Amino acid sequence: MARCKHCGELADHILLVHPACEEIFQLGERLIAMEVASAVSAGGDLEGLPARIATVARESRISGDRARELVVAGWVRAVEKFQITRGLNEDEERRLIRLEYLFGLTQADLHASEAWKCWQANAA
Repeated sequence: MARCKHCGELADHILLVHPACEEIFQLGERLIAMEVASAVSAGGDLEGLPARIATVARESRISGDRARELVVAGWVRAVEKFQITRGLNEDEERRLIRLEYLFGLTQADLHASEAWKCWQANAA
């Protein structure tokens, strides 16, 4: 028998994960994506986002590194959405910068994104 990659309890040696644990994990990933999207949108609660992400990650057994990856992915999706729909206005840009600050995102985190490169080119 192997151990479930999410909870560490004994699991089927073929699956290496309990179906219920995997479902909780995937739901947590979706919740983090929704939290980031909601917080970046106008009127969203950015300041409470780190605590909400930490709670979802803990309850869903998502590692800190994976949660950070999901936040970066959410930042990228927000930039792409703003670029496609109408471009960034001042409030949206301020919110994205605040999101970077709250999670300690670095230029290296964001450089991997084509959206970031386009945003930087447009801002110059």
